[in-house]
Amino acid sequence: MINCKAKNRPERLGREEVHQLAGYLLLSYSNEHPIEKASIYLSRQGALTDWKVPDFLGLLGRSA
Repeated sequence: MINCKAKNRPERLGREEVHQLAGYLLLSYSNEHPIEKASIYLSRQGALTDWKVPDFLGLLGRSA
């Protein structure tokens, strides 16, 4: 899953954006198409950051 962001100042990427990605991930509860990675793509910078789902949830203090 990739969440695209167009930010002038990517250093201001914060809790709100990370929680939004977590929400999208958790809304995919049917598991018909399992999500393996959670990603944020910064379109203006051409940068992609991704985590394996267990690692991403672990950073948030949760488990898969």
